[in-house]
Amino acid sequence: MGRDLIQTTFCDWCAEVGQHGVDATETRALPNNDEIDVCAVCAIVWDFVGGRLDFIRRRIDPEVIDGLMRSGHRIAPVEPAPQPKALPPAAAPAALPAQKQKYKPGEWRPDEAQVVCPLEHRAGSPSPYWVLIGDRGGHARNHDKTAPEVGFRPQPGLELQFVCTDHKICANNGGFPFHTAQALRTHGIKCKDWEKAPQESVVG
Repeated sequence: MGRDLIQTTFCDWCAEVGQHGVDATETRALPNNDEIDVCAVCAIVWDFVGGRLDFIRRRIDPEVIDGLMRSGHRIAPVEPAPQPKALPPAAAPAALPAQKQKYKPGEWRPDEAQVVCPLEHRAGSPSPYWVLIGDRGGHARNHDKTAPEVGFRPQPGLELQFVCTDHKICANNGGFPFHTAQALRTHGIKCKDWEKAPQESVVG
């Protein structure tokens, strides 16, 4: 990545989940012998999951999780142990923080920047099928495509004014748009090995 140049390198993994601009401090090798830049936290997580990707993917597949939820056994109620009468009443437990809303893949998420994937999805999936804008690359790989090939449609009011036409695949699909200049820069860093577009093919 031209490490002799004085420039900031950002975490590839954080960018995949929409957390753009997180400084990368380390690198890790992928199973295909490519290399990714990661922050300190992602480096620790990768060291744990990197060699177990197939194992983890099988176990967190939504259909597997749904089946697991249906196979649970009821827990028999346990009679509380009698409390000594001399003990003072216990203090009321502190209120638990509100749990963050969980969404199924493809569901609309309020207050999130999202796009619609126009491709086919498994039966019973939401329609339209919404994808967080930072997750376009990962979702496209589920369709054996790159993100520029999918033709994601932005939600109403979402302006994608920063467009990549530097790569051949981006230019051939009308340019690949982003909602911030930083997101476009991160795309350029992550996809540095993509074939460059011929000058005459560049849009705009």
